[in-house]
Amino acid sequence: ATNLLRDEALGALSRSGTVLTAHLQLMQIGDDDVRTLGRHGLPSVLTTLQLARNRITAASLPALSAAALAPGSSLTSLNLSANPLGADLAPLGRAIAHSRLETLNLSETQTSGEGLIAMARAMCEGHEEVSCPLRTLHLLGNRISDEAVAGLVAPLAIAGLRELQLGRNAFGDVGAAALARGLTHVDAAGLLDSPLRKLGLMGNAVGDAGACAFGEALAASCPLESLNLGHNRVGARGVAALADGVRHNARISSLDVGVNPATAKNANAASTQAARALSELMSSASKSRRKTNAFLRAARLVLLANHAPQPSDAPLGKLPHPVIISILELCAAHYGTAINQLVTGQ
Repeated sequence: ATNLLRDEALGALSRSGTVLTAHLQLMQIGDDDVRTLGRHGLPSVLTTLQLARNRITAASLPALSAAALAPGSSLTSLNLSANPLGADLAPLGRAIAHSRLETLNLSETQTSGEGLIAMARAMCEGHEEVSCPLRTLHLLGNRISDEAVAGLVAPLAIAGLRELQLGRNAFGDVGAAALARGLTHVDAAGLLDSPLRKLGLMGNAVGDAGACAFGEALAASCPLESLNLGHNRVGARGVAALADGVRHNARISSLDVGVNPATAKNANAASTQAARALSELMSSASKSRRKTNAFLRAARLVLLANHAPQPSDAPLGKLPHPVIISILELCAAHYGTAINQLVTGQ
């Protein structure tokens, strides 16, 4: 029954001229099925293809690329997570470079650092003539090492990637520092040229050294807008460095340092001091007379540090942090302009 359902679904998808999104997760789709799909083709109007948790390997990626990523295809989002793809990903990178694909999920695909680097380099081959369309890349749960992260920085920057999710891998301070250096890369004119705007590093082994590197990048006005360092090994020194970097950065709007040694429930006095440094961001922003949403921005930065010990004189008192986050986000979503005028006095 499963095979019949799968075959019927693939056949119907190939024949359709109107399907925009196809959800084919958990259907035991293997390489032979992908090759069949490649021969029949995909709807030219298809924009999203979900193939997570199947049995696809790198052996059938050329057939998938021919069907989904060929010139003329409308596909912008492809999810291949939790498939045993392996390391031979360079052909996929070359196909992406000439496609319209903007979002790719390769989380938990049993790939290697070398395979990912080869894919990234292939994506930016001939970038002077063809601009790579990929903007968001998910690589969670692939045991990516420090060396592999460092090797990904340059080719992904050349490719123009704006969002990179690297949660639950196997790197620490060395990989984090390489990413931070990439954020402060300058072009021939001396201008910061990193395209990266959103970076997710939750669930790795990043400690104070890596957090300090990001603090320095933020202080140098790197263009990062969102940084997630939750569930790492960041201590008080790292949190304080991040807080100092945020003070000098006008772009960062989301910083998550929750569930780290510095923000644990049993945090020590030094961690309390780090939490106070974050709270000072919110306090100073609330007194700003500029026409910005600095208060809400700083409040979010502070309170995303879940479970952080909050000084008794901290803004917003002793409400539980998740409650305050919910209130602030609700207010920002529905009453942002009015609250901004109230806070800034403008």
